[in-house]
Amino acid sequence: MRWLLTTVIAAVAIAFAAAAANATTVVVPSDAQLFAASRAVVEGTVREIRSRRIDGGRQIVTYVTIDVATVHAGDLEPGPIVLRELGGEVGDDFSIVYGSAEYAVGERVLVFLDADPEGILRTWGLFLGKYAVKAGERGLVVSRRAGTDGVTVLGTAHDGEPVTDVAPYAEFINALNLRGATAPKQRNAAPLVAIPAEFSQPVASGDEAWHTNFTLLAGRPRWFEADEGRPIPYFIRPTPVLIDGGRGAVADALAAWSNVSDCSLRLYLADDTENCGYARDEQSTVSFDDCRNQVSGQGCFGVIAIGGSSGRSSEKKIINGVEFVRITDADVVLNNGMNTCLIGHRLTIREIITHELGHSIGLGHSSQAGPEPNPRLAEATMYYQLHEDGRAATIMPDDIDAVTFVYPASEVPPAVLTETLPPGNVGAPYEAMLEAKGGATPLVWSVASGQMPEGLSLETDGRIAGTPTSKVSVAITLAVTDSRGRVATRDAVIEILGPRPIVDSIDYRASKKRLTVSSRASVAGLTVEIRVNGIAIAPPGRIRTKPDSTTGGARLIVKGTSAALNVTQPAGSNSLVLVVDGVASDPVTF
Repeated sequence: MRWLLTTVIAAVAIAFAAAAANATTVVVPSDAQLFAASRAVVEGTVREIRSRRIDGGRQIVTYVTIDVATVHAGDLEPGPIVLRELGGEVGDDFSIVYGSAEYAVGERVLVFLDADPEGILRTWGLFLGKYAVKAGERGLVVSRRAGTDGVTVLGTAHDGEPVTDVAPYAEFINALNLRGATAPKQRNAAPLVAIPAEFSQPVASGDEAWHTNFTLLAGRPRWFEADEGRPIPYFIRPTPVLIDGGRGAVADALAAWSNVSDCSLRLYLADDTENCGYARDEQSTVSFDDCRNQVSGQGCFGVIAIGGSSGRSSEKKIINGVEFVRITDADVVLNNGMNTCLIGHRLTIREIITHELGHSIGLGHSSQAGPEPNPRLAEATMYYQLHEDGRAATIMPDDIDAVTFVYPASEVPPAVLTETLPPGNVGAPYEAMLEAKGGATPLVWSVASGQMPEGLSLETDGRIAGTPTSKVSVAITLAVTDSRGRVATRDAVIEILGPRPIVDSIDYRASKKRLTVSSRASVAGLTVEIRVNGIAIAPPGRIRTKPDSTTGGARLIVKGTSAALNVTQPAGSNSLVLVVDGVASDPVTF
């Protein structure tokens, strides 16, 4: 199997994106596979292109109206149809998936159509399913190249069958009609919807825009957070197909782009997420679950992954003489129909994700020439073809040049943002994350003076973790050093309190006007307080203590009326907290 990583042509050799900075990963199908996988094949003229915010602004889609003159296959009739394509630009907001088919008003097109589960039409396999019909040197031709910015697709597919990039019109149509006469119809699929119901519904002011072209290119996207020394979190929608859900592959790929000297960019894997798919939700996600049915492809061909970014074109910044616009979130979505194709390809998955994340941060291809005579460009992870040479999540010299051009080391020195540290408790796990701004990444944390409380340690990434072993209050000086050797410090105090008391049982007997609390905490010589429903029991409700042989701690007894003890009815509606030497237990219901 040969793989193509297709994206926008690089503007310079170091390959920052010339416009969209997005990507898709595909296995190019043969003509026969493309026809068999499509729900319909039509020919017509593009009449209108409009973009719209939907789903409360979480999505921008573009509606492409085609006046169909000929239906070559599928259950459609001549006349207008409306495709709903992912991405677009409305006002200052953009959302782009590179690899989307490009359309222009007035263009004559031949389109292989897919449909979502509701039957709403879209181009099959992004750019793979759209051909322009235009005049060639020897007459009318169909050409997919115009829709892919010159990306050269393969002459044959992985099954050895032909793949058409450019062909004489009559020859291509004859082959198409022959397949249509002999191919079986698809079954068990939702009826095709020529025009989506929402297309004619009213739209709020400012939520729709008309255009003459799609795909819309909104400048050169870039993360501005890097200039402020702020790391950028990515989340993962894991997959049960991989042992670790894919977390290792994503973490390795993020680290590859983060651990570059003289570069301000820092990415990290924040957590799992229930979010999935490509969306404008201000959460950057690598999703192994195409829950929105945004990726078309099947049988180990078609689209394996889509990548893209969303942002605001009104926010601009000049970096190294180039104007960039702000990325607010970026997503990579893997086709979950391709799981069986990727099982066992651990290193390949890492290279794919590293490549796609490169686009999500604003990088284009090192080269789209095949073969590429310059070995430096050909070996780059951002080269348009997958290498499958065991590199996994590794970037090469040209990739490093690209990311340092787009994200040069910050001229702002580092500064410690963390002002206070949370207190801990003896015997309880402790964790805190130090924060800094500015500086050239990676930033390295250390203790400049003093010692951490016994049981705690400071990691170089700023994470304080461990389990304290003794009650103590220590003063330390924290230091953060950037890759240029610049240091920032701040004094801090870590206070470790005694162990949190644990309430084992509560017995309240209204008839005897007595509340008994059993705890594992030894309270001898310590101050003790009982709070019921948020209010401390006040005198004359004196707390009497005695050893508790069952828990090894103490039994606390206090007498008084329900009102005096703040107890309410019914049973089970009260909350009690035990405070020993200033340390509170978890609330317990009784």
